[in-house]
Amino acid sequence: MKEKELWECLTAYSDSDMLPMHMPGHKRKETAYLRALSVKQDVTEIPGFDNLHHAQSVLRESMETAARVFGAKYSRYLVNGSTGGILAGMYALYRPGTAILLARNCHMSAYHGAELLRASVTYVQPQYDKETGMFTAISPDAVRDAIQKSDTPSLLVLPSPTYEGVVSDLDAICDLAHRNHSLEDQNFWWIEIGGEDDAIAGAEAAREELLKIALGVWDHIKNRGNHGADNWELEFVGFLPGKRESRRYEGDHILTQNDVRAEGRFEDLIAYGGWSMDDHHPAGFYYRGEPTIYHQAPSPFGI
Repeated sequence: MKEKELWECLTAYSDSDMLPMHMPGHKRKETAYLRALSVKQDVTEIPGFDNLHHAQSVLRESMETAARVFGAKYSRYLVNGSTGGILAGMYALYRPGTAILLARNCHMSAYHGAELLRASVTYVQPQYDKETGMFTAISPDAVRDAIQKSDTPSLLVLPSPTYEGVVSDLDAICDLAHRNHSLEDQNFWWIEIGGEDDAIAGAEAAREELLKIALGVWDHIKNRGNHGADNWELEFVGFLPGKRESRRYEGDHILTQNDVRAEGRFEDLIAYGGWSMDDHHPAGFYYRGEPTIYHQAPSPFGI
């Protein structure tokens, strides 16, 4: 296509009443901010203008301001549009040798990312509205089905909102995605509560709540999807809840994390420990993030 023909196409499109449900993000709306930009403001990473790949001054301050405006934890400016951000995010989160759960209505760059990572893909089908002919939200049930069909997924990619402005239930979807759905080598240690309550005085209430949770987990395993548990049966549920760290010994020296990392080299050793340091969230079962954070420790270490 010649330059004149391209210019004519661009002009005709900009003068039309076509609704731009596509990039770029300004949707052809000429704001005061965009009108103020010109070639005079187009500079590269010269002294005084920071470096986008290792922002330390004006770019960093601008991104921090953007995060506050949008109510986000972080804000990062991108080169190469949203494609660069999608590829960077996929590369950062994907674990080699695992699978990717990919919504079927994802941007093309997500497919490129899966190809570049040489990852196996399990597709998550969005809902479809026959009246408008549009794909709509990704349902939590569709994500659950994809997790159960997939081979060790480590990454879920989906658009929310979509180009049409449809938003999926991200809270419920993230809750599903962050769970461990495999029953292999599973001892259900994560069925725990009480870190936000009095573990001694509230022991009876904690026991009743834990029993409800345990039976709910069993119902999920048997009746909510394929967990390979068709021939499983529930034989026993303990009625005496175990307590973690309900008592603490205090002496001349309180063992610290730094002591453990330094192998606990004390002159007056009385015992040895061998388990890693794991930080359980006080909300236990009701916390939607990772149930614990492991801090590697030498084994054994002195106490």
